[in-house]
Amino acid sequence: MEYQYKRTGFLRPFKGAQTGIESHILQIIFSKKSLEFFDENIRSIRKTIKSSEAVYKNRDILLSEVLRLKSILFRLETDHSEIVNDIIEKENILKLLLNEPNYSEAILEIKTTDLGEKQNSILAKSDQELLSIAFEKRPDLKALEFGIKAEETNLALQRSLAIPDLTLGGSWDPAGNYVNNYYGFTVSMSIPTFDRNQGNIRESELILASKKAKYEEKNQDQSRSPFRRRKSQRKGKITFGI
Repeated sequence: MEYQYKRTGFLRPFKGAQTGIESHILQIIFSKKSLEFFDENIRSIRKTIKSSEAVYKNRDILLSEVLRLKSILFRLETDHSEIVNDIIEKENILKLLLNEPNYSEAILEIKTTDLGEKQNSILAKSDQELLSIAFEKRPDLKALEFGIKAEETNLALQRSLAIPDLTLGGSWDPAGNYVNNYYGFTVSMSIPTFDRNQGNIRESELILASKKAKYEEKNQDQSRSPFRRRKSQRKGKITFGI
């Protein structure tokens, strides 16, 4: 057991590094795809601005419309710069993890494989298997489940607070003002005794019912959406594979 524990502890950093490398590679790939989207839209908006400025000279368009287009261009260029900086930062991290200083020159892409070439691909699974995977992996469903459990715990707490506190006590005074060796017994209960904390209980019940309804709605959407796209997905290629 001690050897297995030490071996697991020794390998844990390597597993973490491998996961970090895969995560950074995927983030870089999709960030570069986002750059292509921004480049295309920036070129398009620049052409529109150039045309609108020519129209504005003839007073056929308001200046506010030109300024609005320039504002959109500014936001797009700002987002573009943030993505570029993010890619540079992640590439520097990968250079360190991979010990490869020329990493930024590498071309990263997600390989697509035909269904017949990959027997264990996600597209080869049955509808029920895909649903099971979706239910297990969906982070929004997991978050809703945790929210429901947390609210159920809160409801149990609020209901417990509806029970009034009963306090028992005793006292002994060997030289009391009333009599020597005075023994006393006290009983106290908080008021109101009935219908306590009903507002918080009702509020928690409504929140819990709302969260359950939202979870069921997500659950049904998760069950229906794969079947609507199933035929088109089976004819295409998988979009993930490293």
